[in-house]
Amino acid sequence: MGTPISSYVHKYKIILFFLAFVVLIPNKALAEEKIDNFFNNVTVEKDGTITVRENIYYDFGDNQKHGIIRKIPFIKTNEDGKRYKMEIYGISVFDEKNDRINYSINKSKEELELKIGDADTLISGKKTYLITYKVKGAIAYYTDHDELYWNVTGDKNTISILKSGVSITLPDEAYTFGSVNVVCFTGSQGSKNKDCSTTTLGKEIQITSNIGLNPYEGLTIAVSFPKNIVSIMEPDEVGISNPVILFIRKVFIILLEILLYSGIFWWNVFYPIKVFFRWNKDKRNTNNLQRIVSAWFESPETLDKRSLTPAETGALVDKNIDHKDITSTIIDLAQRGYLKIKVDGKKNTTIIKNKDYQNDGNILEFEKNLMEGIFKKGMLNERHIDDLSTDRSFYTCIEEFKKNIAKRLVKEQLFKDDIKNVENKFTILGTIAFMSVNIIGGIIFLIFGRKSAQRTPLGIEKYSEGVSLKNFLISQDTQLNFQSDNQMFFEKLLPYATAFGVEKIWAKRFESLNMIKPDWYEGDIVNAGVMTSLSSRMTSKISSNVSMMSSSRSSSGFSSGFSSGGHSGGGGGGGSTGSW
Repeated sequence: MGTPISSYVHKYKIILFFLAFVVLIPNKALAEEKIDNFFNNVTVEKDGTITVRENIYYDFGDNQKHGIIRKIPFIKTNEDGKRYKMEIYGISVFDEKNDRINYSINKSKEELELKIGDADTLISGKKTYLITYKVKGAIAYYTDHDELYWNVTGDKNTISILKSGVSITLPDEAYTFGSVNVVCFTGSQGSKNKDCSTTTLGKEIQITSNIGLNPYEGLTIAVSFPKNIVSIMEPDEVGISNPVILFIRKVFIILLEILLYSGIFWWNVFYPIKVFFRWNKDKRNTNNLQRIVSAWFESPETLDKRSLTPAETGALVDKNIDHKDITSTIIDLAQRGYLKIKVDGKKNTTIIKNKDYQNDGNILEFEKNLMEGIFKKGMLNERHIDDLSTDRSFYTCIEEFKKNIAKRLVKEQLFKDDIKNVENKFTILGTIAFMSVNIIGGIIFLIFGRKSAQRTPLGIEKYSEGVSLKNFLISQDTQLNFQSDNQMFFEKLLPYATAFGVEKIWAKRFESLNMIKPDWYEGDIVNAGVMTSLSSRMTSKISSNVSMMSSSRSSSGFSSGFSSGGHSGGGGGGGSTGSW
């Protein structure tokens, strides 16, 4: 007869008891480690810095630990993937009795690590840590407001936070000269949940989470306030020059050039006159050499017989690359089979990719920029036009679109100068002129200087063809209506009419035409009016979307917490808190 099981249990009960003590008891204690409350006091200073006071009520449970490790990121990345460095300084750590606590600092490439406590001392139970530090580069500066977008608790914690919140103190002028707005987010990185409450007590804004935060969840807030309340203190761009510094450097170079041309008298008198005559020279040459006719039905061609695209033609004529050129390029690409435009009954517009464009030798660089912006560099196959307003990469691609059109016009020997570079140069000069009380110079630089890029003789010839085409598109002379029953003719020139902003006038000639639905368009109703209405709506929508992206991006390219892209884990701050 075998040995009873109870005998084995009795024999090894000491071992079983030991295993339970070693394995189960520590795990139970470890599970109890948590943060009872993580509450911050953040003061926005008038010099553009912020002062952060973190009140961390840490519960070690039955664990024997030395203290906590607080990791604070100082690198933040904008919507274009550029990395910026905030400066964290003025650090101090106290306990609830206002006694100093020892700590050491370990700085990596991404974050600051505060190792708080003594290696020779073990603690357990509950402990309070009051961490104070200042941050340069935390404020973001937009066209219509300034903003603190801050991750309060961090979302890399491996333990729970039972309660969390923050109080924000702004300069008194923030409430005197405009409105203050607040938004908050809770949850894991990217969450748009708003399980949080906001109250205002005098000049102090208090934001608290309505829920406990699980591991890898956090509380993020954004506070907007009027401009010119705090000084501009941008973070430094990592790797390459900060845009503000780059702008200042350009200004300095231009100012130096001005000084070399005999200083103030040259700057205030002769240089503005020189710029005006530069603009007038191109105008005079164009007037003398142009050959404009009333009936021109074709787009201008380059020396190698390539037809200029609608966007190129529009820029050649008015020396400007704007939202009309974007829409005209979309329609042109659709007619060439690269995409399809779909409109539903509510006039919602969707752009659908028809074929690959990335390795197509027939698509120009700026057209590729636009396609990459719409379809996120080939990752998407269709896109609702409203989605573009929340996509910062689209804004970046549009800027590349404009730059590459300007470069193409120089490459095709139509301009001596890059029209975007000339426009940017005289925008800076105009700003400097007004700042230096050179009012006449400022007006000349901004009105005439920005349009002073010089066309070549070939450029003037093709400009004449472009203007002739525009004149034909807007003419309602009956003798020019001989093709008003030709749908292909209407479609062919629609992108050019869009680039010139005259699509509605162009449509009047074809208003009685019974149109067949083209391959590039999908919708319930098809006629000339619908086509041109589509063009106008797209231009208006793209214009508002790009303007929205511009205003919701800070001067360093960061998105606002109040934009549709606001989320938990956004902005600066964050990191994690744990024990050691």
